[in-house]
Amino acid sequence: MKKGRRQRPWRLFTGIITFIVLYMYANFQGGFVSWFLFYTFVAVLIYEVIMVSVLLRHVVVEREVADQQLFTGQGNRITLHIHTGVIPVLWLRVIDQLPHSLRQAKEYERLIFLGWRRNVTITYEVVKLPRGEHRWEEVRLESGDLLGFWSRTITCKSSSEVIVFPRVESIQFWSIQSSHPLGSQQTRRPLQEDMSNLRGIRDYVHGDRLSRIDWKAVARVGNLKTKEFSTLENQRYLFLLDCEMTNYRTEQGLELFEEGVTLIASLAQYLLKQRQPTGLILHGETSSLPQLGEGHFSSMLRALARVTPTATLPFSRALQQLTQVQRLGGLTIIVVTTQNHPEIIEQFARLRQLYGSVVWYHLVDSQQGHATMVHHTSLTTSSGIQYFPVQPGQVGRVLQGGAWNAVGS
Repeated sequence: MKKGRRQRPWRLFTGIITFIVLYMYANFQGGFVSWFLFYTFVAVLIYEVIMVSVLLRHVVVEREVADQQLFTGQGNRITLHIHTGVIPVLWLRVIDQLPHSLRQAKEYERLIFLGWRRNVTITYEVVKLPRGEHRWEEVRLESGDLLGFWSRTITCKSSSEVIVFPRVESIQFWSIQSSHPLGSQQTRRPLQEDMSNLRGIRDYVHGDRLSRIDWKAVARVGNLKTKEFSTLENQRYLFLLDCEMTNYRTEQGLELFEEGVTLIASLAQYLLKQRQPTGLILHGETSSLPQLGEGHFSSMLRALARVTPTATLPFSRALQQLTQVQRLGGLTIIVVTTQNHPEIIEQFARLRQLYGSVVWYHLVDSQQGHATMVHHTSLTTSSGIQYFPVQPGQVGRVLQGGAWNAVGS
């Protein structure tokens, strides 16, 4: 579909007046010069009429994207194939409208001289794509006559879509096992790990507990090694991401939201690789119950790629609704939010009573002091809630070496 911009009417009026004046001048004056001027103008007028009639009338534009699925921070190559039709276009200005979701220049512009060529290919790069769904829709083309008397601009529809998944951090080991796995208190929640079944050993990572170090292996190989235990198969995990619009109005708030999305994507990939059923709730948008399989992870990634902090439903209402649904045995709820008021913490405690385990990843900005995080740590520990603060740019450090590293960071 092409849409053209209408030319100003004064140009047509000026051409008609000039034609009449030159014709009258040639009739009354006579001679070679006057008629030469008249016929020259007629030739130019015929050329202009032809160009107005056919220029850019049969242009075809096709857009080609190198990759339709990317991860945050990667770049993409965009190629435009333009066929100008039968009448050659001497010059052409190409303006490709970039998606509004890209936080950079709003358009790509290039001026090219075609000569007698009727086909041209333009390629440009878009770097560091942010997470989200980006759609290219329109290409504007502008050209004109050789003498520069007029120009025409048309808009060609050429849709292309690129989905950018959130960044996924590599996790070597992650556990939310209680610090007293055989503790003195009874619990309805099954243990996260079977401490009697040693699965293997791995390299020590800063943040691992000393009780997990395999000293026999250390003496044998000379490097620190950490024990890994088998995980019970009946454990399920459900992620709950806070998408309430009022919590992410600032630039730093949006950065925290991206950290939360990255955290969930990274943990979901790790848990599904460990054959642990994993689900996702994006309050106000979508939800999925804990499942297994690569297809399920792909659907979770797509949901996380599209999610935006635009929910009008209060996050506290979403937590309240979660307490009213049918409970799943052996469910660990992992909450990612910026909120920390007492009502939210009370709802976390209520969820722990219903489901058995709640993990709270608290998205905190750099202005919140260490004392505030220590206060929340002591408050949630007394309620049986596992609390891990996450600051901007610290997701990789929080996840590296397991959840226990988050406590010590």
